[in-house]
Amino acid sequence: MRTLIFYFLCLPIFISAQPITFSKIFSNYPLNSENGWEIAEFKEGYILVSTSRNPDNDNEVWCNMTRLDQNGDIIWYQQLPFYPNRGGALLIHDNLIYICGSTNEKYAQFFLCCIDLTGNVLWTQEYGKSNVIEGGPLLALTRNQEFILFGARYRDSVNKRDPLLYFVKTNMQGDSLDEFTYGGKYRWSISRGLVYTHDGQVVFSYPFCHIACAVDNSGGVSSMDTDGNILWSHEFADSYLPGTCLVIQPDSATIVAKWYVRREDPNADKNPPALYFIGLDGQIRDTFVFDNVTLADISGISATPDGGVTGCGRRFGINTSPRVLFPWIFRMNAKREVLWEREYADTTYGGSFPNIYQVIPTRDGGFITAGLISNNMTGVPETHNWILKLDADGCLSPGCGPRTIITANEEPVFLKGVGIEVYPNPGDEWLHVRFPPAFEREKERVLVSLVSNTGSLVQSLPATAGVVTFSLAAVPAGLYFVVIRRGREVVLSKRVVVAR
Repeated sequence: MRTLIFYFLCLPIFISAQPITFSKIFSNYPLNSENGWEIAEFKEGYILVSTSRNPDNDNEVWCNMTRLDQNGDIIWYQQLPFYPNRGGALLIHDNLIYICGSTNEKYAQFFLCCIDLTGNVLWTQEYGKSNVIEGGPLLALTRNQEFILFGARYRDSVNKRDPLLYFVKTNMQGDSLDEFTYGGKYRWSISRGLVYTHDGQVVFSYPFCHIACAVDNSGGVSSMDTDGNILWSHEFADSYLPGTCLVIQPDSATIVAKWYVRREDPNADKNPPALYFIGLDGQIRDTFVFDNVTLADISGISATPDGGVTGCGRRFGINTSPRVLFPWIFRMNAKREVLWEREYADTTYGGSFPNIYQVIPTRDGGFITAGLISNNMTGVPETHNWILKLDADGCLSPGCGPRTIITANEEPVFLKGVGIEVYPNPGDEWLHVRFPPAFEREKERVLVSLVSNTGSLVQSLPATAGVVTFSLAAVPAGLYFVVIRRGREVVLSKRVVVAR
């Protein structure tokens, strides 16, 4: 993903009069928490990476890839049996999608997959030792058309299982060319950021621990050449938070790393997130501290075409009582001035407040985010992908304020429930659920339930025919959900209104 950012610096940015904006919610496997972790843009739309558990094996976490058009509508989705990192694992190059992650075996290995834009898997490769746990790789592409995978691995010694940093270099076909490790002096270290710079450095960021890992953690940024030779290294101060240490390159001479600063003043944030502006020689040139983000954090940063930075995370809402965490996005220009900050929320569902994990600039001059939103009203744990497409000011509609409350979001799209009809809605006497002819009911028992908006079961019927009908004669007026389960999967959760 870090390499993809520079696509915008090399090509003209096609800015329309008003960027497309939307809010979309969808899910492949809603019984298993699914998070929109990373999104990338290409000419015809977007690729989203999320995760969910294998519905047949709770011990396996799978990668879900979804292709969206420019309006955020789904073209295809693909589920792959490996675990991707939360960001930096996705790259689009020459109309091919490259995604890396970790295998699901007891002793995981690095995994690299090449997919075309129609969703067909062209090849997969695995790297590392079969008896050493390895995982969390990020991906970058060098000017020599070589991939760098950056993750972590447990040490070979039985008595030293804490991870150290691990790199694999491959060609464009995924064949392994070399591997290196770094961080042996630390007790443990984890991969968090990777960027291939304009001058050919491989810059990587990582949190680490020297001794007392349960107390304080540090962040580090280091640079090496593509042969694994370390060029420079910088360690930040210890932090109370074991959070993300990120790195991007917004312009040809600057690297930006996200870590924290320590404050001792009694009325100041003790451990606010900060952006460190670093030269290509590894020297810190400037620091920007988000002092107003008490007890909150930055989960993702990206470069903007003008040499600035955009980032996202969650923070306690301004002037809210009790204090509530809101998804939060900021936009900073090349002069390191914050142009705007926005908070977002959706009141359509009774779940926890949503989260945003990544924000990137788009070709039309706007921004797009990847995150999650949940619904606790149905008695079923639903966590869905949440995509926000925003204009240049971070707004869904022009001239928005510091907080956007979305009150009429469209319902989640359940990819395994496409074609199921629930009607009439609103209903007063009867409610019908019609299954498309291609829907598979025979292999596993399909159960259709009517649930109140507090999660209480009202009625439940087996789907033994193509149409299931509920009598609403004794059902009080109000908001309900139709929840359809097939085996262990929830394939649809739809809001319905009973009117009198």
